Amino acid sequence: MGSSHGTTHKSTPELIQTINVEPTICSLCLDRNQRVRQSVCTCNHCSLPLCSDCMGDHIDELPKNIAQLTHQLHELEKIFQSKQNMVQEEISKSTAEIKQCFQTYQNDLLEAHQAIIVGVERAKQDAKVIYQSIKLFFNIIFSRNI
Repeated sequence: MGSSHGTTHKSTPELIQTINVEPTICSLCLDRNQRVRQSVCTCNHCSLPLCSDCMGDHIDELPKNIAQLTHQLHELEKIFQSKQNMVQEEISKSTAEIKQCFQTYQNDLLEAHQAIIVGVERAKQDAKVIYQSIKLFFNIIFSRNI
């Protein structure tokens, strides 16, 4: 059995496995046609080793691939823009919710502060009344004893 480089023939799966690891075999011949041909060049855009026949076919497919990729890019841009808009909306909603929560807590704190001040003022007034009552009580008691 001679070398299989540069020849075209049907190959068995065992031969494909053996040749599959060899870097000088045309990838497209092996994948599409199950044949083994020596590659003469490597495609610059995808790094596939290719024979001269497959390189021509591969180059002919590039405009179609570019068109597909361009379409996919535009679709991804639309999806990205949609997702970006959704994120912006969520950020706006979250910011508004946070502001509302802080405003509610601030109002509650101001009400609690006011209630504490009122309570302290009442306690001060109550203490003043009690002090006056005790003072009056002692004045009455001491004035009787004299």
